[in-house]
Amino acid sequence: MDELTADIQKLQDQVNKASLPADLKEKVDGMLSRLTRQFKSGGSVPEFDQTAHYIDWIINLPWNTATKDILDLKHTRTVLDSHHYGLDDLKQRILEYTSVLVLNEAKNNAYHAPILLLVGLVGTGKTTLAASIAEALGRKFVRIPFGGMSSALDLRGQSRAYPDAEPGQIIKNIRRAGAKNPPAQARREPLRRRRRAPPPPAEGSPGESRREELRSLARRLAACCSSPNPPCARLCRAGNRRAGYAL
Repeated sequence: MDELTADIQKLQDQVNKASLPADLKEKVDGMLSRLTRQFKSGGSVPEFDQTAHYIDWIINLPWNTATKDILDLKHTRTVLDSHHYGLDDLKQRILEYTSVLVLNEAKNNAYHAPILLLVGLVGTGKTTLAASIAEALGRKFVRIPFGGMSSALDLRGQSRAYPDAEPGQIIKNIRRAGAKNPPAQARREPLRRRRRAPPPPAEGSPGESRREELRSLARRLAACCSSPNPPCARLCRAGNRRAGYAL
């Protein structure tokens, strides 16, 4: 029990040292106070691990840490040219977006970085170009691949009502970057699906009887065409009419 008291106090110290928003800190203090009351009343504390996991995530998020943008067109062009050869039209479009950011900052206008859509086949340089844009802006770069995601909960996170709830890819990548404004690349992998052959018709169905009739006609036509007898032409015409072909 003394170890549990020490663990709760350790969590409280970590929360006090962290730079959390006021409403979030108030919420966490209430959670720790509830754990302390449950411990003092002699009951078990089953949600201690869940609370400790939640606190570990929120105190390690960069709430007040952000990177300063390098809004220099010459620097941006130099970085893009150092990583990619050619692609002048694409680089010019990126410089146009950067120039808009420069003008908004000069006028002290509140702005958000635009969303750039890079479309191309696998291996054409979409990821490396996104990393070059992040390097030109002086930001940390993170990737969120959509391939393999079975649900939107993998992206935004699960509810804490479940014991094994995990944060989503957005929160995980923000913690990994160490800054609250990393340029993220959400990558959608192309789907590769093999066309399946249609299932064979069931035995006794109209489709199966039609298929057996065509097989019988094909055998008769093969035997007829290999024979030099004159009735071959009449049989071929009759077989083609029954098969649905017009001569």
